[in-house]
Amino acid sequence: MGILIHDEITLPSGLTVKEAYAGFSLNLITVTPVDDPASPTGKSYTIQAPYNIWVSDDARQAGKDPLMVQQLQFSMGPESLMSGVYVVLYTQMCKQYTSYTNTDIPAPPTAPSSPAPETTTTTTDGSTPASS
Repeated sequence: MGILIHDEITLPSGLTVKEAYAGFSLNLITVTPVDDPASPTGKSYTIQAPYNIWVSDDARQAGKDPLMVQQLQFSMGPESLMSGVYVVLYTQMCKQYTSYTNTDIPAPPTAPSSPAPETTTTTTDGSTPASS
């Protein structure tokens, strides 16, 4: 799972890159419960998640090292986790950029176009009624 970042990113070296690929690939994600009296459950969560940035998705798929690692850290209530940790992480990561494409959303399946099935009406005696 990842995103193609259309924004120009400045690397720690000062070089810039566009159309970079970012994803959480094999990084350790920590979810720490915190007492929160304002939460209905009395708990909230601090999420820490590093994500990698590669020069391209091709570089990632070829096993190249990432150009850099960025760190997300944010707090959220338990209800947000109901959508799944990765959904929350990708939503937070996408907020870091103004222009990106989610590379892992499959295109909706298209139903093959076929003619409507022919229907035949029969009477109780097995004959086909005459058309009007």
